[in-house]
Amino acid sequence: MRRAVKEGRVMGKAPFGYANKTTENGKKYIALSEPEASKMKWAFEEISKGIYASNQIRLK
Repeated sequence: MRRAVKEGRVMGKAPFGYANKTTENGKKYIALSEPEASKMKWAFEEISKGIYASNQIRLK
């Protein structure tokens, strides 16, 4: 499990905005899941602008 995390693999459930998927040959990966992915992109863009605090963006 430590090696998987070091390699950048997601252990367990995919984060908000992504979905767990499996290829035809059985390899697992995560893919974008709309409309949640666009909400997360908007939130990160707002945080990067520095106008609002992260808690204010979370409440929006």
